[in-house]
Amino acid sequence: MLSDLLPLLGGLALAVWLYFLRESWRRRHRVHPPAPEITLQQAWENLLKNFEAHPDHDLFPPAIEFGEYQLDLSEPDGRRETRRKILDAVTAALHLEAIAALAESDRELLLAGYQAGMDPMLRSALAEANLRWIALRHYALLKFDDAVHGDWFHQFVWIAGSYIREKVRLARDHILAIDPSAGRLVEIYDELLASLRDDALDAPSKKRFVRPGL
Repeated sequence: MLSDLLPLLGGLALAVWLYFLRESWRRRHRVHPPAPEITLQQAWENLLKNFEAHPDHDLFPPAIEFGEYQLDLSEPDGRRETRRKILDAVTAALHLEAIAALAESDRELLLAGYQAGMDPMLRSALAEANLRWIALRHYALLKFDDAVHGDWFHQFVWIAGSYIREKVRLARDHILAIDPSAGRLVEIYDELLASLRDDALDAPSKKRFVRPGL
């Protein structure tokens, strides 16, 4: 008698497992902003009190200081504009980080007006760009529920970081005439970055990506 019930019990167990799996997926991908009325300034103040909960904590620069800068924060107009400002800030940070890794003589070639001894100014600009995307991502999390680990932003940073480091190296080689063809490769990397940016702007909220093996 019990053996006759085993297929039925197995089917019920499978149905229950599939239900919980579906509900778990639905809750994970449901967009439900925790603070849809929050302002960017309020989000920044919230971040200063609770920066450990930021979804991009593993992407923070190791020596970031949250209380050191007064950011000029203008309110973005909607979710897409917020994403655009996030991408502007992190792209600037990645470029400055790549340039900061070069010798001072190479920085003078790539940054108009840069002179030896201006490293503190470069580091300050890099820190401000990083704080800008960090603040905007926290705002996107609270206002739009548009910030989770492994989402469009992480995908952009993972890939754009390697593109920008190579682009900066090629730009230096082109200016120094080490590689005359490097100028065209720089243009190609700019095109790749533009395409990557468009993909990030259009990606669904809370969709996770697998980190590429770059």
